[in-house]
Amino acid sequence: MKLTASVTSVGKYIRNLSDAALNHAEITALGKGLKYVPIPHLKLSEIMNDFKITERRMRLKVQFSTSAQKDKHPFKIGQAYTPLTSESNSLEDYLYATKLELAKLSIKKGFNLNKSERLALQNLRKIQIL
Repeated sequence: MKLTASVTSVGKYIRNLSDAALNHAEITALGKGLKYVPIPHLKLSEIMNDFKITERRMRLKVQFSTSAQKDKHPFKIGQAYTPLTSESNSLEDYLYATKLELAKLSIKKGFNLNKSERLALQNLRKIQIL
């Protein structure tokens, strides 16, 4: 009963200009508005691993920015070399401060959509008419 009440109240603000019929979950997902952003489930370990990759790239860029750039061979295999620290104190300060901020980051567990709304958004993405 609560679902149908929310669908009717949200349905007033949604105009379907396509021939596709929308179900209740799709209407409630669209009813959240254009400024609503669905947030996926994130883990702090994934964020820290992504930061390690970014940190490596930044240090390599600083270390090899002064050397002469040669033309890269198209079949060159990448290296796994990671510089421990760079000569740039400002970069090291930035990386350290960013690591501290990421460590303090509090991540909410779970999604901000229920399962039916997530599936509805996936179905809406698949429809070519919309």
